[in-house]
Amino acid sequence: MYHIFGNFRENRLEPITLATHSTSQYIKQLEEQLQSWDGPISLALFIDQGSAAVVQHLVDLHKCDAKYTDKLFLHVVYRLSAFQQHCESLPVVPQSMPCKAMTDSHSKDPANHEIKCLSRPKNTNQAILALKYNTEKIKQH
Repeated sequence: MYHIFGNFRENRLEPITLATHSTSQYIKQLEEQLQSWDGPISLALFIDQGSAAVVQHLVDLHKCDAKYTDKLFLHVVYRLSAFQQHCESLPVVPQSMPCKAMTDSHSKDPANHEIKCLSRPKNTNQAILALKYNTEKIKQH
């Protein structure tokens, strides 16, 4: 599991964190949610080991686009294969295009960056969201 952090608190008010889970199929809905939600968003994204491209895309957006940098807290979840003994690192490569070109490309067609949909383990993602949160108002039992 990888955590991409952002500092959401700039004042003493406690924001409400939207905690959700998804697959890469719903990148367009994430874009819409970032536009409409004022507080931080904690997203558990389920991918397979071969689908690091969507993670790289979100990492690049997190570096380049203020709405991603300021709001998005990303948890990347992937399943071990039957013969894996430990989690392998997801490759994160240097950004291949300038921020302006990347954000322009993304804003024109966010769905262009999606990869094949995987069935997501809903309970697993919910458990991960419960372990990592950004507001003190959420109680973990």
